[in-house]
Amino acid sequence: MGTWLELNALKSSGPLSMILSRAIDLRCTRLTIPSESITTEGEVRRLAYSLDKFASKHFVSFVVERTEREVSVVIVFSDREPVDYFVGVLQKRDIRVGETTLSPDEVRKLVERRKQTLLESYIRLALRNYLRSNGYTPKRIGRRTLWSKGTNDRLLYIVDVDVDAEGVVGYISANTKTYSNESLWDRIASRSLAIANLQELVDSTVIVPYGGSGFAYGKISGFLWQKVSEDIETNGDVLNLYEYYRSKKGIGIDPEEHPVVKIRLSAPERDKELYYPPSQVRLLLPEKRLEPRMRYKEISELLQKISSSFKPFDIAFERVVFERVNYVDIINDVRLTYGDNFKTYLSPL
Repeated sequence: MGTWLELNALKSSGPLSMILSRAIDLRCTRLTIPSESITTEGEVRRLAYSLDKFASKHFVSFVVERTEREVSVVIVFSDREPVDYFVGVLQKRDIRVGETTLSPDEVRKLVERRKQTLLESYIRLALRNYLRSNGYTPKRIGRRTLWSKGTNDRLLYIVDVDVDAEGVVGYISANTKTYSNESLWDRIASRSLAIANLQELVDSTVIVPYGGSGFAYGKISGFLWQKVSEDIETNGDVLNLYEYYRSKKGIGIDPEEHPVVKIRLSAPERDKELYYPPSQVRLLLPEKRLEPRMRYKEISELLQKISSSFKPFDIAFERVVFERVNYVDIINDVRLTYGDNFKTYLSPL
């Protein structure tokens, strides 16, 4: 008789295809954005995740595709409200949008052909909605979304969704990361890092604010030996970081901060170089993991919360528990099914 091993994942109580039969009158529209538009495929995908606000009361799912001529967003929905909202989001950004409505027969064929992808997209949106409504805040770091609870952004949760292609069974996995809140200016102001030694940090990986509310990975590429309140001449324009953060970001920074830090982004926009005040440059690598017992506690509490009240279209999610004697065989099956996502199903212990 083997022992039982609990993994850091939840499994749907039944096939997710049941959701499609319960979501009445599914419709579909294809939004097209010309390739010469000012936005990118990644930006469109990020904006599409804002559809999560509708996922608690409607079925809504999307697929983003790109060709040489255009970026298209295929949205499958049970109510038109999310589509009108998303078109409005794009138009506010001066993005030209074309729309084509699919016929009922085209919708049926699309849903059958892309069932796994559409269900995975819907569960992701519904889960994002659930996490937001339960006090978790999304933080975009590079190309990934991590979640913080309350005001604690040192402990971040990674929540992932996968759908098995053969059985159309859904999995929700969880993990944790911890980061340091220390900025480059904290180190300079406390004199734990001498100005004379800053050059040693060139090529160090850091995280900086990027976009509306996200963060980006980058490397320190150099310094401007001046205060952030002094003007910077760049490509014929003048940039004053102190005034920019005060007027555009609503962030008060110390006008005496120095030096200005040059950051070359790694993700999401590789090789783009920007200027930052040292207080906005986070020295948070290497990433750290919680002590195993504490990590297991945090993961278990999050999964318990999800399993107790996250039931999209009455589909429940339950903890994945395997018998240890069968563990190797089961994990081999999971590996075949999930490929690179195999690591998300490892035990946290």
